[in-house]
Amino acid sequence: MKKILLQNKKHYSDDFSDILKYKNVQVSRHVKKFNKRQKQEYYQDISKQIEPYLNNHNEMLCLGTRNNHERDCFRKNLNVKNIFSLDIADKSEADYIMDFNSLPEEWKFKWDIIYSNSIDHALDATAVFYKWLNIVKEGGVIVIGFDISYENPCETDCNIFKKKEIISFFEEIHNKKIKILEYNTIACGDGTDYFHITLKKL
Repeated sequence: MKKILLQNKKHYSDDFSDILKYKNVQVSRHVKKFNKRQKQEYYQDISKQIEPYLNNHNEMLCLGTRNNHERDCFRKNLNVKNIFSLDIADKSEADYIMDFNSLPEEWKFKWDIIYSNSIDHALDATAVFYKWLNIVKEGGVIVIGFDISYENPCETDCNIFKKKEIISFFEEIHNKKIKILEYNTIACGDGTDYFHITLKKL
């Protein structure tokens, strides 16, 4: 049986090994987009999506945040004790400067909530999702936003998603590894709509 993939297409091959090149490309892109910020209303809408599933959650991680605007919006909107940011670029001044394709072993089952709308920048979105799932506690919440407007991947936006593949992927592992809590489309305020999915780790 053919493995169901999260992405519709990806830029990098399975045997791609020049991680330094990948990181340099992502950091260069970060420099160009560092000052871009989603409207606060976007994060208010996501917070409303997360709130019903909060249950003594104390640690949240935002992956691929570009700057700390995202983290700070969530801190304002959510009753979560600690919310942290992570980005690949030093200039981001994120709480954690690292590549989200490869996360520390000691983070296994560490986080109560993770959020990202940057999974399109992963080397392989399917593989990265499982790495992210690995760092979430049992019963924890995962929220991922997908820009499904692009047709072709490139070295910066490395994965292309279609709603059909996203839904098929998560339905395949529903009630096995995760429970699907909610699908939702949220407007960014710049004409782009992100397709969001909220999951509970089993």
